[in-house]
Amino acid sequence: MTRSRTAPSISIVDVLRGIARRKLLILTCLGLALGAGAALLSVVRPVYTTEAQVLVENLATPFDRPQGETAQSLSVIDDRAVQTEMNVMKSQDLALRVINSLQLANDATFNPLLSKPSKLSALKVRMGFKPNPKAMSLEQGALMAMEDSLTIYQLPLSNVIAIKYSGGTPAQAAAIANATAETYVASTREARYSPTERAREWLAREIESLRTKVAESEAAVEDYRSKAGLIQGQTTTIGAQQLSELNSQITLAQAARTEAEAKAEAIRRELASKGTVESAPEVTASTMIQRLREQQAAATRRIAELSATYLPNHPKMIGANEDYANLERQIRRESIKIAEGLESQAKVAAAREKSLRDSLEQLKVKESTANVDEIKLKALERDAAANRSLLESLLSRYADASVRTDEDLQPARARIIQRASVPVTPSFPKPGPLMLLLSVAGLALGLGLAFVLEVMRAATALHNAEDLDVRQASAASLVVQPSGPAVVEPVFHPAAPPPFSSSVAPAAAVAPAAAAVAAAAMAEPHHLNVIARLPDLATLEAARAAADALMHGDSTGLAEGAARITGALLPLHQTYAMGRFGLLGIAASDTACAVAALAVARGLAGARQRVILLDVDAEDRAFDEIAGLSQSPGLSDLVSGSADINRIVVRDSQSSAALVSFGTVRHAAAASLVRERLPQTLDTLTAIYDVVLLHLGPARPVTPALAALCQAVVVLAAPSRAREAHAAAAILTGQGVGEVLHVSLSDPA
Repeated sequence: MTRSRTAPSISIVDVLRGIARRKLLILTCLGLALGAGAALLSVVRPVYTTEAQVLVENLATPFDRPQGETAQSLSVIDDRAVQTEMNVMKSQDLALRVINSLQLANDATFNPLLSKPSKLSALKVRMGFKPNPKAMSLEQGALMAMEDSLTIYQLPLSNVIAIKYSGGTPAQAAAIANATAETYVASTREARYSPTERAREWLAREIESLRTKVAESEAAVEDYRSKAGLIQGQTTTIGAQQLSELNSQITLAQAARTEAEAKAEAIRRELASKGTVESAPEVTASTMIQRLREQQAAATRRIAELSATYLPNHPKMIGANEDYANLERQIRRESIKIAEGLESQAKVAAAREKSLRDSLEQLKVKESTANVDEIKLKALERDAAANRSLLESLLSRYADASVRTDEDLQPARARIIQRASVPVTPSFPKPGPLMLLLSVAGLALGLGLAFVLEVMRAATALHNAEDLDVRQASAASLVVQPSGPAVVEPVFHPAAPPPFSSSVAPAAAVAPAAAAVAAAAMAEPHHLNVIARLPDLATLEAARAAADALMHGDSTGLAEGAARITGALLPLHQTYAMGRFGLLGIAASDTACAVAALAVARGLAGARQRVILLDVDAEDRAFDEIAGLSQSPGLSDLVSGSADINRIVVRDSQSSAALVSFGTVRHAAAASLVRERLPQTLDTLTAIYDVVLLHLGPARPVTPALAALCQAVVVLAAPSRAREAHAAAAILTGQGVGEVLHVSLSDPA
C-alpha cells in the first residue's frame, strides 16, 4: 500500500499483548478489591429490612355514619388523598408516638446519641456536615434515626402505602414498621373521634340553653293566654266555640219559631175554612182530641140507631144531636187551644232567638278584641314551637353523637393488609453479590490501568520513532544537495496515455496538480505497495458471474481481494473517522471497476457497516448490468425531479448494502447536474450511513473533481500502469484526498 502521506498509528494488537503481559497488576487490583470487600463485611453492621402495607379506603358503614350522611358524601380516595395520607405517616408527631410507644429514645441500639461518636462523625460535626449531637435531645436523635431508616411510598396503580424500615436488629425493624402502621390507623380513628367529641360537648351546651328558652317561651304563651282570656278548647278557643254554639242555637230557635207559627196558622186557617180540624198532625196527635173523636163516633152511632126508631123531633133524637154538637164544640175549642199553644211556643222561640242574637252580638264585640290577642298569642306559640323543634333536633343529634363516644367504634381511614415480618437474612451487606461486584470492579480497574499504561508506552515509542525519522530526514538533506535548478518532466509509460486524459481534456482538471504529477512520475514502479490483487474481469458475463458467486465459493480471487480492500478501509473509518471512499480504475475496464466496487460494498456490509454504493460514472452502464439495476431510477432521475430518494435506493440482493444507480437519464446536462448536486447528496447520506462508497469508474477528465469529494480513494491499476497510478495518486492528493490505496489488477487464474 502506498499513501500520499504516512500516518503512524498505535497497533491495538500490541496493546492487547501488553495488557496480557501485565498479569501481576491485574491480579493485584483484583486482590485489593477482594480484600476491601472482606474488610467491609467485617466492619459494616448488617441491616435488616422489612415492610408493612396499609390500604387507604373508606371503612364507614351505614350503621356508624351520622344521620343525614350518605355514602356519596364520603370523600373519594384518589392519588391526591393517598399522597396526603403518606405525608401524615411521615410527620414527626406520628414518629414521636411510635418512638414513645416503643421507648426507642432510650434504646442505645437505635438512638445514635446514646453511642460514642466516631472521629469521622466528630470531624463532620466540626465541618458543619452534621448537626451537633450535644445540642439535640434524645427524642430529636431518635427522630433523626427513624427518618434515615424509614421509607414510605405508594405502590404503583393502587391505594396501598408501603412502610419499609431498615434497622439494626430483625425484631426492632419489624416492631417499628408494625407500630408505624398501627399508630397511623389509630390516628385515623382519632381524627374521626375528636370532631365527634367536640360536637357532643357543643350539643350539650346548646341543649341546656335551649331547654331554658323552650320553658320560658311556653310559659310566656300560657301567661298571655290566661291574661287575654284565650282559654283553649278542644280544638279552638272558648270564645270561638261560644260563637259557633250561639250560631247553632239561633238557627234552632229560628227554626222552632218558624215551625210553631206555621203550624198555628195552618190550624186557624183550617178552622176558618172548614170549621173543623181533621188533618193537622198536632190536633190528631192530641190525646184529648182523640177521646173526643171517640165520643163523637159513639154519638154518631147512637144517632144512627135512634134515627131508625124515632123521628128527628123526638126528644131522644134531639138529645143525641145536642150531645154530638157539644162534642164538636169541644173539639173546636181544643183545636183552638192547640193553635194558641203553638203560637205561644213561637213567641217563646222568637224571644229566645232575640236573646241569642243579643248574646251573639256581645260575643262578637268581645271576640273582635280577642283576635288581636290571638295573633300575639300565635306569635308566641311559633317561637315556642321553633325552640321546641330545635331542641328535639339537637337532642337527636346528641344521642347520635353519644353513641360514638367510644374511640374504638370509630371507622378507620385505612387498614393494615400486611404486617411486617421479622427478617431472617440481612438486606445489606450481601456477601455473595458484594464480593462478585468488587471482583468485577477490581478486574476492570486492573484491565483499565494496564490498558492506559500500554497506550502510554506505545505513544511514547511512536513519538520516539517520529523523532528518529525527523533526524534521519535532516541528515539526508545535508548530504544530498542539488547542483543547480532542475526541470522535472512528467514521464509516462509509452504504451499508456497519461491518467485522466481524453480526446478533449480541460486544462483546469490537470493544471492544479502538474507539479505533483511530475514528481510522482519520476518514481519507480517497484516502490509501490499493493494492498490487494483483483482479477481483471474484462467481459460483462465474467464480471456478473464473479459477482453472483461472491458469496458462494468464488474461484476468481475476487472475494479475497475484496476482503483485503475492506480490511484496509475499516481502520480508516474506525480510527480516522473516514466515511467517504471512492473506487477508480487507471486504464482498467468498466466491468473490472464496477465488480470491484460491488464486492467492496458487500464486504463492508458483511463487517456490520451501514454502507451505500453510488454509481457516479455517467458514461457506462456496466455497474447497472452487474448489480441488476438496469431499469432502476438513480441520481440523474433524483436531480431531474422524476424520482425521490426512496425510489432510487435499492437493497443489494446478496447483502444489506444499499445501491444507487446513476439513473436512466445519461445526457451531458444530467451528468453536469448530478456533479453539481453531489456534495449535498453526500452530506445527507453521510448522516444516515456509516460508509458512502462511490463507483468513479475508469479515469476521465471529470474524475479528479468527483474524487475530491472522497476522503480515501482505491486506485485499480495493472502492474504495467504503476506509473500512471502513482501520478493519479499525486493528483488526488493535490485535490485534497486524504488516503490513496493501490490495488493491482491481474488476469483471472
